[in-house]
Amino acid sequence: MKENRPGGAAGQVYRAKPRKTLGDRMILFGARRNVVSKVDGIAIVDMRKHGDLFQRTMEDALALLRQHDPRRYARVVEHIRWIINMVGRFSLDMVYHPGISALAIEFSEMSGMRADGPAAAYAALLVWVATGAFLLARLLQEEPQPKPRTARICFEEAQRFIARLAEVDRIAYQTDVLQMDFDTFQKLPVEPPSGGLPDLVSALRRSWRDNRRRIQ
Repeated sequence: MKENRPGGAAGQVYRAKPRKTLGDRMILFGARRNVVSKVDGIAIVDMRKHGDLFQRTMEDALALLRQHDPRRYARVVEHIRWIINMVGRFSLDMVYHPGISALAIEFSEMSGMRADGPAAAYAALLVWVATGAFLLARLLQEEPQPKPRTARICFEEAQRFIARLAEVDRIAYQTDVLQMDFDTFQKLPVEPPSGGLPDLVSALRRSWRDNRRRIQ
């Protein structure tokens, strides 16, 4: 929803904050029952019961941002109030819910990376998402920004943060793996979701594995 405001520049409008959807309210209902930690007002929620691994990785990611990039960390704190580990529609899903300022991810352990690598990767992801939320919430042109341009801006912000980590410790944070240009990033192979029943069955299987983890 857009609304004009006095004093706005010619040809510009403000986009009102999105409303909570029924889906948002359902997510919050489950999230409030599974908060494992809070960092500067950001609730870390583990609905998949990964023990302390998810919690520790997210706390470390936020700590990296706070220590090495306070400006981008402030943007994350402003636009992400919930980080929720939950089963998505397909594996490694990630969705930002603007109505509740929540980032829902399907957490991956990234077992092939060194100890500090996953925290660095997720910190860069938080920068990406917070940048996208910032672009959505702030003054926009009447013609919406093309998605490719928005994606490039988010990508470049994440890369600037990764460059800061590279100056600190390129090896520990495996920045050589994370650093790339946008054209290379676009060419990375991505297995698209098949859609429909196969994705639903896959999500149900992952939910079943999570439930077994809770019981054990």
